[in-house]
Amino acid sequence: GQLGAAPAQKGQLLNATISSASRLSSVAEFQNIILKSDASGANVYLRDVARIERGAESYDIQGQYNGLPASGLGISLGTGANALETAAAV
Repeated sequence: GQLGAAPAQKGQLLNATISSASRLSSVAEFQNIILKSDASGANVYLRDVARIERGAESYDIQGQYNGLPASGLGISLGTGANALETAAAV
């Protein structure tokens, strides 16, 4: 699959985290990235299609489930893995 493309579970919202090793450092600099230009000179910027935020370096959290301590789990799909089958299995 691709980011934001099928297959996806019904109601899933797209959330893409981008970690960058570049000269860009401010939210405004990322907002001004040109994604597309047409023959008339009109530009589509990243800010036109996304909300750009500057996030924390670390997202340490304390989880709870039904009032009890819990741990979060991140799952990354391997090459050729099926997102829907993986989601159903978790």
